[in-house]
Amino acid sequence: MVQHELMERDDEFVRRGLERWLGDRRPELEEVAVAPLARAPVGFSSETLFATISFFRDGHACEEELVARLPPAGDGIFPTYDLVKQARLQQALVATEIPVAPPLGVETDASWIGCSFMVMPRVSGRVLSNNPSYLEGGWLHHRTPLEQGRLHGDFLGVLAGIHKLDWRSLGLEFLVPEGEPGLVRELQHWGEYLEWASDGSPPAELAEAFAWCREHQPDPEPDLGLVWGDPGFSNVIFGDGLAPAAILDWELATIGPAEMDLAWFIAFHDDAVQRSGSDMPGFPDRAMTIAHYEKQLGRPVADFRWFEVFAILRGASCLVRMQKLFVARGVASEEEVAQHPGFGATLRALMSSSGDLR
Repeated sequence: MVQHELMERDDEFVRRGLERWLGDRRPELEEVAVAPLARAPVGFSSETLFATISFFRDGHACEEELVARLPPAGDGIFPTYDLVKQARLQQALVATEIPVAPPLGVETDASWIGCSFMVMPRVSGRVLSNNPSYLEGGWLHHRTPLEQGRLHGDFLGVLAGIHKLDWRSLGLEFLVPEGEPGLVRELQHWGEYLEWASDGSPPAELAEAFAWCREHQPDPEPDLGLVWGDPGFSNVIFGDGLAPAAILDWELATIGPAEMDLAWFIAFHDDAVQRSGSDMPGFPDRAMTIAHYEKQLGRPVADFRWFEVFAILRGASCLVRMQKLFVARGVASEEEVAQHPGFGATLRALMSSSGDLR
């Protein structure tokens, strides 16, 4: 059984460390001061801190808004948290049309604040919440159906833009450090993850779904491209015109078929709709979503039912780990976790169906 470490960071210690680091790494800035930090309400995968820094440049008083991304304090959702990989990917994407926050620096020397960290400029805009769901309230509810539909379409356009990038010319081979990219590697990676996340005892329905995915693996495999990994409205900063201003959270990025991202987005949006009881009036249904995405991508999606099973399987594997952390941190009891419906019924329904379920 994994012993889940419970830790909290001293924000004042982190603030002072960032202040020293900025003074050392940005010598063009004089008298750098970091105001008290603010925290983003995120989950167990990482920590995001907002920092307002003041300084003098060429004799003029200035101010900047920065974001620091840190690995979780103590145990998290993933066995390791690779900020260097994320920073390399975001830096590569700066030269493309995909909106990202360019990393100002990534630090692996833990002596500054007690851990590695990445610093980025803060992108202005708004985000949609998952907790509570953006479908149950929030600023997008006050927009017209036409505006909601435009936001949805712009999101799909950026998603297809990610998948159409020439990942080899961008030098993104580092996203798959061992073995050939593709579904064989992804199945192996996520199978190993579930073993780790479940302390070696994966739920029966997830083990069954993995066996089904291996048996029914698409052949031929769709074209490979950059996969965002966690595509969703809550991982986007939307600008004043509702267009995506920055794509966030690249921690699950890999090289694989575009269908991995599309199926993840649709499966977990559909789950949110089912839990909330309604969708945004301006959002298209899944058939229209897939059709619009295919037009943006320039090719039909393939084997969508298989990719939806694999997407739910990956998300459910992460949930297994999160549930263990919930119990360890006192967020939920063993009994409450056991009562969670999970995704077993959805997986069984998909695996027993025929066709692509568009």
